[in-house]
Amino acid sequence: MSYRKFKGTLCITDLIEKLQSGKFWGFTSDKNGKSYVGIEVFANEEPDQYGNSCTIRLSLKKEFFEDAVAKKAQYIANLKDDTPQQQQTKQEEKQSKSFGDIEFKSPF
Repeated sequence: MSYRKFKGTLCITDLIEKLQSGKFWGFTSDKNGKSYVGIEVFANEEPDQYGNSCTIRLSLKKEFFEDAVAKKAQYIANLKDDTPQQQQTKQEEKQSKSFGDIEFKSPF
């Protein structure tokens, strides 16, 4: 089984302030009383200029979709690829198969 691992940091203080704004989607479970917030994760095909491979942002409530300030504030973390090198090599081997003199590279 292959996987990719990402690492980064998240400022809890900023997260709490953003959630208190009331612009982001979340709910409290009736079953356990715990609070949850919706997130969106974007994985880049190539790292950005800072080496970030993923971005995490909060899910906006529908009524704030057009709010430019809220859209900018919804970004909460960037992540860098931290997949062990051995795992990356195995993934690359699976993606590239040789058929005699013809090399086939899988798009997946």
